[in-house]
Amino acid sequence: MKQVEWDDTLWSRWPTWRLVVEEQPGTIEEKVARDQAVGRKVAAGGPPTFRLWVNDPCLVVSRRDIVQGLRRGGDPPREVDGLPIRVRSSGGTAVPHGPGALQFSLVIPRVDRVGIEEVYRALCRPVQAVLSQRGWRAEFGHVAGAFCDGAHNLVVNGRKIAGTSQSWKGGLAVPGSRNRGYILAHGTLWVRVDPEQAADWLNDFYERTTGERPIRARSSTSLHLLPGGEGLDVRQVIAETANLLESTMGPQVKLERVRALTDEEISWGREGASETDPRRLAYGMDRP
Repeated sequence: MKQVEWDDTLWSRWPTWRLVVEEQPGTIEEKVARDQAVGRKVAAGGPPTFRLWVNDPCLVVSRRDIVQGLRRGGDPPREVDGLPIRVRSSGGTAVPHGPGALQFSLVIPRVDRVGIEEVYRALCRPVQAVLSQRGWRAEFGHVAGAFCDGAHNLVVNGRKIAGTSQSWKGGLAVPGSRNRGYILAHGTLWVRVDPEQAADWLNDFYERTTGERPIRARSSTSLHLLPGGEGLDVRQVIAETANLLESTMGPQVKLERVRALTDEEISWGREGASETDPRRLAYGMDRP
């Protein structure tokens, strides 16, 4: 693979980072809730964290998706075509999880002089660098009809390959603050995903919640469908991303690579699992 020059973003702002190549078992709900558990740890003074993880098959939607369904007067579905539906804390719209999709999360303290664009660049730079090593140029941009479309899609050859979202919680993480916060940015990279099947799942969900079928299969692609990606799987991409991060961090940044979150974070994720239930969220809102 060709060498990639690391374009620094937020990575050098903190001298110590934690890289979690997660191998811990857990339910779908727990794995989704662990992003917020990591945020809670980071806000309390833990190191900024980059998390690489894989979930079981499900659709993970945003609160916005649930609200749209409620405005039509219907209850949000808990599953579509046998896939459980769970709610994440960040924005965007529905995204399929599963063994062919790599989830990558960046969690940093909420500090001053940091903007949304800078956070997205920090989140996506490791993935962009890995794809570049394999000869694929991934850039930010909209793709009409793509899943979870937005300005910070990662796009290869005009088709979406990864979706991203953000969530900002609490106040500035400064000493003495009673409401120290964090910034969570999350991405989903399609490594071995069938765009046709994924579009069907997403459209079935939106047809039940908004009455529309807005997703076009040809707007997105998967790494295994790109030239040179035929044999690629999620484990390889995880390993390449982790190795690249370790090799590109400068001497001023210490990167601790671990395979597990702390027991405290696992416990918090278990506690927060019920909050991913779309019906629990819906019934806690004022109904239209």
